Amino acid sequence: RREFVLKNGLLFQNLHHSNDTRFVLLSLACANKISIIKDCLVNHRWHKTSLEKTRINCPDSYYHALISLMKNLKQKNLYKLYEQSFVNYCITFPLWHITSINNDFARSIMEKHLNKLLKKKVKINNYNENYFYDQKAYSQTLEILKSLSIKNKIKQIFSVRNDDRKLHKVITVLGMKFKIRRKFMKNILENIFSVRNDDRKMHKIITIGGIKIKIKNTRKNITNFENLKTEIRSEIMREFRGELNNLRRNFEYKLCKYMPEEKYPEYLKDWYYEKTGEELNLKNPQTFNEKLQWLKLYDSTPFKTMLADKYLVRDWVKEKIGEEYLIPLLGVWENFDDIDFDRLPDKFVLKTNHGSGWNMIVKDKSKFNKQQAKCKFDKWMHTNFVYVNGFELHYKNIKPLIIAEKYLETEDGDLKDYKFLCFNGEVKYVWVDQNRYSGHKRNLYDINWQLLDKTIKYEKGKPCEKPYNYEKMLYFAQILSRNINMVRVDFYEHDKKLYFGEMTFTSGAGIEKFSPAAFNYELGSLIDLNNSTFEYESEEQCQRLVL
Repeated sequence: RREFVLKNGLLFQNLHHSNDTRFVLLSLACANKISIIKDCLVNHRWHKTSLEKTRINCPDSYYHALISLMKNLKQKNLYKLYEQSFVNYCITFPLWHITSINNDFARSIMEKHLNKLLKKKVKINNYNENYFYDQKAYSQTLEILKSLSIKNKIKQIFSVRNDDRKLHKVITVLGMKFKIRRKFMKNILENIFSVRNDDRKMHKIITIGGIKIKIKNTRKNITNFENLKTEIRSEIMREFRGELNNLRRNFEYKLCKYMPEEKYPEYLKDWYYEKTGEELNLKNPQTFNEKLQWLKLYDSTPFKTMLADKYLVRDWVKEKIGEEYLIPLLGVWENFDDIDFDRLPDKFVLKTNHGSGWNMIVKDKSKFNKQQAKCKFDKWMHTNFVYVNGFELHYKNIKPLIIAEKYLETEDGDLKDYKFLCFNGEVKYVWVDQNRYSGHKRNLYDINWQLLDKTIKYEKGKPCEKPYNYEKMLYFAQILSRNINMVRVDFYEHDKKLYFGEMTFTSGAGIEKFSPAAFNYELGSLIDLNNSTFEYESEEQCQRLVL
């Protein structure tokens, strides 16, 4: 009936095939009563090559049909009721497409989407084998997933393919991609990768990037992929760990640096999925992590830039709560070579003002390796942090400086870091980081200093005493976070004296894991994106930024 169709929003999808899947199955799921008649009303002719050409041209249609059906069932609160039937249909329906198509390329695309459907969406590993109606189909599907896993692992070690324009060969070595013009390919390929027998034909000599690995020439050893992968990876990492990691980081940095801004959201979604295993919803973000990604792209104001600058923020803190709460400043320089280390005490902290984690603690100046430090700081000073960790755009226009601060020493060597999660001037949670350089622990408290059974990235440690200046920290955090939709305000306590640490707008780059997962949504609900435009009190403060 038309009323039934309109009431339940039953529509055909704009797909080249499988476009009736959602309509038919959702109709059955929404029906109050289903009648079965024996008369034949429609003749449907089917054979193995049905819609062959259409399915070859659009091998992913079945996947989009099932994903849409799953989404609609959840929206109508019907998924739990029909979960077993849906999961089983996600086995038999794709399997028919894969086994009945006569095109290797289309089949490989279908298998790729099957892997994504079952592992990332349906999460097939959560169900035991008795959950499935057709054991034969279930076994066939597992074999496909297993073969895909092996193929993907082999590609992670080494693969060569054409790019879209067929002008270059794309070489992948241990997950890192290199693009080389095809005319230069033959000689380069021989130097990058080769397999040959040794003189006595007792071993295979595998060469990757000039590194030779000798594997005993037996079928078991050659076909045992995991052993081969482990041996190759360990040899390469032993020789070139630093170079490979730097190569990957430099490639990703330059990719982001020269990327058009309109491509930022697309890249950020891929980056977020790689880091968390979750799809990023920028159109309607719900979780804390999702909203931080949204704020990265669409809420990077000069005011936030000023507060993220570890040097300029000192003026802000001085004006708001007082200079006595700032860690004593020992010097500021534009270049590492300008630092007069003779004027610095035996213990101090060196850091840059325009990034996160770019610091060096010096506990004994006589043992300080200046040359090693210079290499690090020179690199940091020529790196824009915005392209390092998922487009934290509020760092973009900070003028790089090196600052030295007093070293705050404690008896146990563990200076506790008190971090206040603030939303529009209201503190909601506090966490304490302990043993940050070995066995990192993190305790989460409510504002009444009650230890919570929740975690963010790190597991809980031993309960901490409430800091001597806790009430003052709480009050100052509220002052510093006023009119800011979300910011983390950090403090230290040393010999019962309170010190300001920093203000962070993208805590953990927005990719830290929450336990329970609902806590991610709870914190997300506290961020009002409609109130995301910051207003700063003084234009003069922002004009001090060097753009």
